[in-house]
Amino acid sequence: MSNAKVFSNFIELFQSVPFPVNLHQDAHHDFSNQDKGIKPELLDAFVIPYIGQQDDELTEYVPCFRLKAEKNFIAIVLWRAALLQYEYFVMTYTNSGELIHHQVIAGMKTDGENIITRIAMIDNDSVIHMVEGIVENENALNYDPSITREFTFEITPDGYISLEH
Repeated sequence: MSNAKVFSNFIELFQSVPFPVNLHQDAHHDFSNQDKGIKPELLDAFVIPYIGQQDDELTEYVPCFRLKAEKNFIAIVLWRAALLQYEYFVMTYTNSGELIHHQVIAGMKTDGENIITRIAMIDNDSVIHMVEGIVENENALNYDPSITREFTFEITPDGYISLEH
């Protein structure tokens, strides 16, 4: 099977969704209920070389949705869950399946002391707003809004994900 056909099979796993979209702690459930899973050979070809180098047997992936399809590239959102972290990635590819760029846009991770939480709102298919905050432990009452950071990403016409803020 040609690489273009294999890539097409990968992209077909990602549904089209209406915007705006919010990505928060439980949003992956909306996608995993409809998803058929990603075959290991597709993960090996299009995901793991870029974001899965630290994967183990407990790591999970869920295809979420297509973000943008342009003449020169395709953008998708993928959820990755590993021990003590889960992340939503935007990944952009050429039409033949070569990775252009990738960026974490939402999720949660911990270093054992702090919990870093990121929430994303996607207005349309090329602008992503992300808010990041830190909780000192599992008790959300320790949240300090003064250290919240905001980011805006834009997918450029050449498929790169640029930080606007």
